[in-house]
Amino acid sequence: MAFTGKLRALDPQTGVSYRIDSPDLLLWVHCAEIDSYLSVTRRAGLRLSAADADRYVLEQVTSAELIGVPADDPRIPRSVRDLDRYFQWLRPDLALTQEALAAARFLLSPPMPTWVRLGTPAAPAWAGLASLGFALLPRWARRIYALPGLPTTDLGAAAITTALRMAVLAVPPRFRDGPHYKAALARTTPAA
Repeated sequence: MAFTGKLRALDPQTGVSYRIDSPDLLLWVHCAEIDSYLSVTRRAGLRLSAADADRYVLEQVTSAELIGVPADDPRIPRSVRDLDRYFQWLRPDLALTQEALAAARFLLSPPMPTWVRLGTPAAPAWAGLASLGFALLPRWARRIYALPGLPTTDLGAAAITTALRMAVLAVPPRFRDGPHYKAALARTTPAA
């Protein structure tokens, strides 16, 4: 994808120029984000009821509108079922492009100064987290990238994510919780 100007890109396969802030692309980003948060939350061991998950998706309609998806767009998911339908509807149009492959390579192995790559644990740590990110993709998305779509991949990703969650929860809140989280908690906690 070549950028042709502010907020514009050029599709290398078709030669068509388009805005990168089009409602269709913004909706894709919104849906992928919401689906990822739900999936990772559940796979990390946080129990969400179907009603809680549906409520979360419905609450995110506001975020879709805030990023530029028209409020009256009927494709904005309002439940987990709507979210699943959106991906089923869009899936036949998804394909692995050279640009997507280049982005995946960059995510798996970003450029680092030689001293960082060879003298610190940054490169293997990053590769591990990036690999976990790919393992957490839905099976159908992993298959697009020609990655394993096996149930064992799902089980391994869930086990690692749960272990990371447990490790983070073992850190005392005064070190774990950042100022933004603390401020949000203070705003949502009823006054005594």
